Amino acid sequence: MIGDIRLKISSTSFSIRSAAIITVENKLLLVQEGNKNFYYTVGGAVHIRESSEEAVIRETKEETGISYEINRLVMVEEWLPADMNIHQIVLYYLMKPNINTTALNNKHTDLSNETLKLIDMSEIKNYEIAPQILKEIDLTFPSGIIHFIRKSAAKP
Repeated sequence: MIGDIRLKISSTSFSIRSAAIITVENKLLLVQEGNKNFYYTVGGAVHIRESSEEAVIRETKEETGISYEINRLVMVEEWLPADMNIHQIVLYYLMKPNINTTALNNKHTDLSNETLKLIDMSEIKNYEIAPQILKEIDLTFPSGIIHFIRKSAAKP
């Protein structure tokens, strides 16, 4: 296995991740860890010598079992949590619709403690999700790329 892009500089860990924004029928596909009331996007670390686009395609296939295609890059996050020695860049890609997405609700990812959940976009404000900006923006991503800096903790 090729290693992830992850560097340790002094006491701080730096990494690059790719994440997928997957929507179907006004629902957003998120991952829930265990029984926690916390959700996050499908995605993972970019490997050495792998593009962020290749990583998001690989990660969506690993976690959902479905091959998705990229629509376009929609968000860039710089995550600098105040309570952790982490500096992370996350590239979020809007994926092209796939009719098989609806069958993923309540299925496990490649990790037994993670469950895929389809969350109605009109109810997303009621959930604890990362990044929280997903509660505040138009999830159809009509144009442009959103850049944001998050300094909050990993999980509430």
